Amino acid sequence: MLKIENIDKILAINSQDIEVHTFDQRPDYYEFTFEHHNIHSALFAAHMHRRPQWRGGKDYIMELFDGINGKPLVYQFSIDDLKDPFALLSYLKDAINKWDTVTNK
Repeated sequence: MLKIENIDKILAINSQDIEVHTFDQRPDYYEFTFEHHNIHSALFAAHMHRRPQWRGGKDYIMELFDGINGKPLVYQFSIDDLKDPFALLSYLKDAINKWDTVTNK
């Protein structure tokens, strides 16, 4: 089961392109709501699953909701993407860049 330490520190970081507004630790996933400073058309929500994609693995699934489409985009992440708050923000920024490419926003 994935556990993110010091998760509250991410709320204090507002000098990056990604700013997290809220987070919640659910039994099966972490939920983040956040915005990208250059994309004003959507408030994003990410569900980062707490159980590995494969038993004993280190790869996890994240569902990205954009507040526009009803169906989330699915991404894969690893523990290294969450090693510190800045790595998590960087991962979310990369996911938004891919979202931008896929949706042509």
